Order: sequence, then C-alpha cells, then structure tokens
Amino acid sequence: MAFVPTTPAVLRSSTLRGTPLCTTSPASARRPAPARGHHTVRAAADGGQKAAAGRRSGGGGGGGGGGSRKARAIDAPTFVKDLKGRTLWSIRRATADDVGDMARLAGGAALPAALLGSLVEGKSRVCLVAEAPIVVGGGTGTGSSASGAGAAAGGVNKAIARPTERVVAAAPAAAAEEATAEGGAAADADAKTVSSGVKGGSSSSVRIVAAAVCDVSASVRPGGGGLTKVGNLIGVHVDERMEAAAGSDGAASVSVKKVMGLAALRAMKLAGVESVSAEKKVDSPEVAYLTSLGYTEGEKTSKDGKRLVSMTCNLVAASPDPGKKIFD
Repeated sequence: MAFVPTTPAVLRSSTLRGTPLCTTSPASARRPAPARGHHTVRAAADGGQKAAAGRRSGGGGGGGGGGSRKARAIDAPTFVKDLKGRTLWSIRRATADDVGDMARLAGGAALPAALLGSLVEGKSRVCLVAEAPIVVGGGTGTGSSASGAGAAAGGVNKAIARPTERVVAAAPAAAAEEATAEGGAAADADAKTVSSGVKGGSSSSVRIVAAAVCDVSASVRPGGGGLTKVGNLIGVHVDERMEAAAGSDGAASVSVKKVMGLAALRAMKLAGVESVSAEKKVDSPEVAYLTSLGYTEGEKTSKDGKRLVSMTCNLVAASPDPGKKIFD
C-alpha cells in the first residue's frame, strides 16, 4: 500500500457553509512576536531620560555631587592665625591697583573711581589698605584652632619672628589645587597673590580686608602765619568677616576699624599734617568712633534741619599709635 502523507492539522480546514474552520490559534497568534528584550530597552531609555531631567533640575543622585562641590566653593575664607591665636594681617600704603578693592569695601559709600584714584596717588600717600592671608575655600584649618591654622599657614609661625617684613602665609599647594578644582578661585575673586617677604620668595593668596581713605590739603594758618597742612579722614571701611575674626582672638582681640583709623592719623602726621577735622551728625555712631581715635567735640550747629558737631584732632600734640607698622 502506498504511503499517503497526512496533511498537518494546522493546514486542514473545512468549507462547510463557506466558513473556513481551522485548528490553529486565534488571529492574534499569527502576528509576529515582539523582539526579545524590547521592553527592557524601552525601560532603560525612559530611565535615562528621567536621570537627565534630574541632573538638569539639580535633583537626584546625578546632581548631588555638583551641589556639594558648589557649597564648598562658596565657603567663607579662613583667616590665618599664629600660634598665639592672633589673626594675621598687615597695613600698607594703597596703590592704584587697590582702587577697585577699596571701592568694593566702601560699597554704597564709595567715592567715584577717578576721585578715589587721585587721593590714592596723591603726593602724601596717606590712603591705606589692610591685607590678610587666607586659605581659599577653607579646605585646611578651621580658623578657630591656633595650632591647626598655624599648620595650614605653611610655616608662617617662623616668618612672624621678623616683624619688619610683610608677613603673608603660604597655603599648602594641595589646598590651593582643591580650591581651584571646586571653584574656590571664583568664590574668592578678590584674592590676590603677592610676595610674602619670606626667604625663598614664597607666595600666598591675600585679601584686601580694610581701607582708610584720607586727604591732605594746604590751609592758611589763623592770624596769617603762613600755610599749614590739614587732613581729612574721609572714611574707614572694613570687611565684616575680618572684623569678626580679629575680634574673636581672645585677649589679643582688636578692632580692625580702630587700628586702621589710628594708622591713618599716624600716616597723616608723618606727612606733616598738623590737624584733622570732621563734621558729623550729633547722633551718628561716627562721633563715638572718632572720639576713640583722639578727636574732641567742638561747636554744634544746625544745617538743613540736622544737628552737626565739629570734631578736631591736633596731631602736633597727639601721637596716634596703631600698634602696627605701616609698610610701603
């Protein structure tokens, strides 16, 4: 008997009443199956889009690292202290390069740049600035520990044994690199690099933390006794963070604003100024400040509805001592 192959069940059908009958699965089964792993790829793509959105909005794990770096970059500068816990800073005569920093410290009370520049470059050179070494970004040293800050100063404790030199601490190279990598340089844009005066020509980041703006002019002596030099302490401006740092030095604490005022009077006396004068509102805090510098109150007058008091300081008789050397 000849073998007749049987048609597979999936191909057999009946045309009873014109309706095809088939033993296969429903029509949906004849659609091609989705590619293996399709849903997995789609989920991964969705997850990547969400992660990118999280980074753009600053959220999520991807943006967390950048946020922490930014927070460290805007930390306040750490002022260097010596082994006795005294904040290191020095006073020098201002130059034309300091005009921008002096205006920044003065804020809304700043004089026009041209006028301020002419005062700074005047022949008498009585305008002063104060510099303080800083550790940019606060990466090393806490500022509250004398020994820790002294170590961060990179050997500054040896340098301060020579008070006739400008003492500027050198921050460790590793700390400087870390601060630069994290944007510390941008956060302390007003910091400068200057020569420290320490052997070897080491350098460090320093910040202009205070400024004294003064003027010297000629005046006729009372009674026609010739010309005399008179001075005017226009303003003393101090960075609040520096004032707080120097005021937290315990027994060695000082007021940077008072020291700068005394230094300005000292500079004017050395320039041959015989007297300085000012006119302030009677209820102004500047009256008490000038009194602490050696000014005395004089005549009180009314002007434009304000009560004013005239204040003078005789530099011929007075010897203002800021307790710090004024460097050139």
